[in-house]
Amino acid sequence: MYILSTNTPFINKLGVTIKLFLLFLFLMFSNQSLACPSLVGTWQSSKDLSMEYNLKYAGFNEKIIKIKEQIYGILKLTYTNESIHAHGAPTQKITVEGKVFEIKFEDLTFDYQVLNCSNDMVTTKEFYPYGEPLVESKYFIDDDTYWVSPEGKKEREYFVRIQ
Repeated sequence: MYILSTNTPFINKLGVTIKLFLLFLFLMFSNQSLACPSLVGTWQSSKDLSMEYNLKYAGFNEKIIKIKEQIYGILKLTYTNESIHAHGAPTQKITVEGKVFEIKFEDLTFDYQVLNCSNDMVTTKEFYPYGEPLVESKYFIDDDTYWVSPEGKKEREYFVRIQ
């Protein structure tokens, strides 16, 4: 019965241990969120990095290579803590097997939320004004370079921070 008394040194030490454990948990999870890469800023699609990787590993055929060469490098995104601004760009005319197609880059702003992160990855849920929300993981090479990949594909598009 003596050991169950609240005035015993054992219980007092246990109380300190629990407090230290809770403090440890708090600090551990606080530091984890600080270790996540920051998306805040303006990012530009990198044609050079994207093409370099995809020519080596994505297995694109000649037709796809010609399309991607005309599209990579155009998209520019600005992240705040709550929203993404996809900067509009002039309509791009791309040529595929002699046919000309127009691709429009609409100016849009939409909300997003961070679902998960680590020291080199951020997974977001992006609420586009059209269709279902997109869940996408961004893999960081350094503080100013990340890549994304369509689900189930070997393709990557790289983005570099420009601001």
